Amino acid sequence: MSKKQRILIISNRLPITVKESEGAFEVRPSAGGLVAGLRGIHQNDDVDTWWLGHGGVFGDDSYQNLRRELKPRKLVPVPIEQDVYDGYYNGMANNVIWPQFHYFPSMMHYQLSNWEAYVQANQAFADTALELVEPGDWIWVHDYQLMLVPEMLRKKAPNLRISYFHHIPFPSSEIFRTLPNRGRLLRGLLGADLIGFHTYDYVRHFLSSAVRLLGTDVYLDEITYGDRLIKVGAFPLGVDCESIGSLCTELDKLAPEQEPFQELNAPLVMLGIDRLDYTKGIPERLEAFGRFLRNNPEYIGKAVLVQLCVPSRQKIPSYGDLRARVEQLAGRLNGEFGKPGYTPIHYLYQSFEMRDVVALYRKAQIALVTPLRDGLNLVCKEFVAAHTDEDGVVILSELAGAATEMGEALSVNPFDVEDMACAMLRAATMKKAERRRRMRGLRKRILEFDNYVWCQTFLDSWANITETRSAKSVKLETGDFKGFSDRLRQARRVFLFLDNDGTLTPIAARPELAIPPQKVLDLLRQFGLYGKVHVNIVTGRPRDYCEEYFGGLPLNMITEHGIFMRSRGEFEWESLIDVEDYTGTRVEVRRLFSMFVRFVPGSHIEEKAACMVLHYRQAEPLFAESQAKILIETLQSLLGKTTLAVFPGKKTIEVRPIVADKGQAVETVLARHDYDPDKDLFFTIGDDTTDEYMYKIHGDHNFSIHVGKPNAYAHYYVDGTNEIARLLEHIRQTMAADLAEGTSRKTPPKKTNKPTPDQAGVK
Repeated sequence: MSKKQRILIISNRLPITVKESEGAFEVRPSAGGLVAGLRGIHQNDDVDTWWLGHGGVFGDDSYQNLRRELKPRKLVPVPIEQDVYDGYYNGMANNVIWPQFHYFPSMMHYQLSNWEAYVQANQAFADTALELVEPGDWIWVHDYQLMLVPEMLRKKAPNLRISYFHHIPFPSSEIFRTLPNRGRLLRGLLGADLIGFHTYDYVRHFLSSAVRLLGTDVYLDEITYGDRLIKVGAFPLGVDCESIGSLCTELDKLAPEQEPFQELNAPLVMLGIDRLDYTKGIPERLEAFGRFLRNNPEYIGKAVLVQLCVPSRQKIPSYGDLRARVEQLAGRLNGEFGKPGYTPIHYLYQSFEMRDVVALYRKAQIALVTPLRDGLNLVCKEFVAAHTDEDGVVILSELAGAATEMGEALSVNPFDVEDMACAMLRAATMKKAERRRRMRGLRKRILEFDNYVWCQTFLDSWANITETRSAKSVKLETGDFKGFSDRLRQARRVFLFLDNDGTLTPIAARPELAIPPQKVLDLLRQFGLYGKVHVNIVTGRPRDYCEEYFGGLPLNMITEHGIFMRSRGEFEWESLIDVEDYTGTRVEVRRLFSMFVRFVPGSHIEEKAACMVLHYRQAEPLFAESQAKILIETLQSLLGKTTLAVFPGKKTIEVRPIVADKGQAVETVLARHDYDPDKDLFFTIGDDTTDEYMYKIHGDHNFSIHVGKPNAYAHYYVDGTNEIARLLEHIRQTMAADLAEGTSRKTPPKKTNKPTPDQAGVK
């Protein structure tokens, strides 16, 4: 990160709480995981960081006054009318997106007016950022309230650096697809260059939704969308261990009579701290604690549960209903198990300062973190950070994002009350040596990956994203071909790596109908006249096809995406990779392909020596695409532990060895010929995702050309196969002229009636 790099952070709310009284503002820092996570970068003097968000005030006069008040703090309030904000925040964000993304579709209440408010509010955030943005700025957008902002920014300023971080779960595609305006939300996020989530599960769900609903091309953690490449990654948020450690030191210095919560002196204290939200599993947790006391009566009078519920979204009726249910349940259990001097459940409906929260963490021996669904959950991490004594047990829901990092915690199913009650007993009876071993493992990880590391890791990943080739992928016009002439003449050797279907040969409805044009075959034959030109056909087609159409030409043939090769002048094929016996797997792949063919008229299977391809170009497009996306996911799951992989193409799905790719074949040929980037020149030309492996070889030394629209990896693109034929003709003419010039330099020209190869059009 260069010094004084300017970053604009955009979140729903600013990291402050504002109270307005008679035109004056009382401004206090606010708490929360996002605020803690970004505090380091916002307060970093080496980075010029501005934070945009709603300031909590309405009315033009109040907004203008607050904007002047906050400018010295590098905070910028976003102007939104109150009714728009209510529809955007309470109506759409928290009554539609929140429940749906947490797998509570029954809690979703969609209204078109709230969606319109969501769009309007997102536009207000984007417009405020565009007012401030300067060339070279980076914009970091946060969370589900602002899912449309990246695309809105991208449309107005295509060259901006934009990232987005999603702080709640991203649901499976089956859940996400039920959301109204789902496509618009996905396209909104794809305006970013980097999209971050807390876990790889959420990454996988997002990629699956992008493939199924938008038909994007996905490879590993990259999405090709239009002419842009978007990275997607998992970056689990950490907690502010430094601040928690300072509070622990402060509490250690207090005299016993000054310590907070002195009355909390039960032998066994369990602690739950949550926002009062239906996703947190608070009623289930209380039921489990009741079951624990019922099953283990020896703990009655000894074990207490402190449940701190932070008020949340009090304007939404369902939250009021939840509060009533929790309070009724706590009262019932206290009535059942309580006695003079003993209250089993200490229920607190209020917010505490962080110092008191840390004191509660230290008082408790067991943390109950059992949400029904949670994006990450920082309570379990804060509990660990506060236990400097390296003692204590975390009982953690397997449906919290943090469960993927905290293997030493006791994992529970939060819907299974008996399972949680058993975990409470196990924690209560756990030997001290095991408690300390588990806690030490947790603390090592939590302290090592705190909020500052999270922030810096994300920024480093953002900074390290290679410039997408779309910035370099420029259209190659026929008139531009002359730009290659000098390089062609100066080169010691010229290597041409050419895809066939869609590159040399126009795409056909069925593979057997794709016949290379005679003019292209004639051109390839003429290249044999020039010793410095090495032509390579690199195709997914099988060997018999290549032998039929290219077998008599002076070139190398590489088939099935780099598996088999027949060198120029040879008659035997060699395997460039070891092909294993995939008989069992092929049977299952064939079965899945056959089911697809049965349900999707117009599709058919092509079998090769080491690959199998499903073609659906002649099928009804929309239905075939939707079924293809499902099949791709099924195949990915099936092949996950094999050495085979699924490769989507243009109206095709191919299964082949994962190590087989055209890039490896290109590297093999170049290595065999002792390619020297300072002396030799090479072109890679293709038209689909399988050809991108060729484009990536040797970076800027590679004259990569994509047929069709701009490509994220190719330097150039052309509209169609005719332009490739014209390019090859230009190379041929340049070689012919170079050969003629070289001959004239070596021997004086003699009078002859015999035409040159160029004049005669030698075939």
